[in-house]
Amino acid sequence: MEDRQDLLNSINHFLDDTVVLPPGDWDEKNLLSISEIKELKRKKRLRMETLEKLKKDKNKEKKKSVSDKKGLIEEAKEIDPLARSKVPFGGIIKEIKERYPKYLSDITDSFSILCVASILFIFFVVLASAIAFGGLWGKI
Repeated sequence: MEDRQDLLNSINHFLDDTVVLPPGDWDEKNLLSISEIKELKRKKRLRMETLEKLKKDKNKEKKKSVSDKKGLIEEAKEIDPLARSKVPFGGIIKEIKERYPKYLSDITDSFSILCVASILFIFFVVLASAIAFGGLWGKI
């Protein structure tokens, strides 16, 4: 298994340093030099390494916060959304309680000029199609 993994790693390393151009006539003025390509790859590799370090740091911070008792309690409280409740319409009531704070912003956002324009556009599209098909049905 290690031989196969070593082979795959070697091929990937080779392909990382390979530049492939489609067939055709290429003007040398339009192509980057090898040193420029190597510099771009080096910068990309540095960016990827810094991103990986940032992700690792975030994961460490998350692990520390989860180790707090409050974090453990919140994770334990996580409820299955598909579980049945013993109260009639319990799922709907729970949803409304969770989403209620966001309702005001949803309503106020609906009065923006973009939302009003899209609502009017959809209204007239539906109205026009209803009139057109109603006229066609009237001829039958």
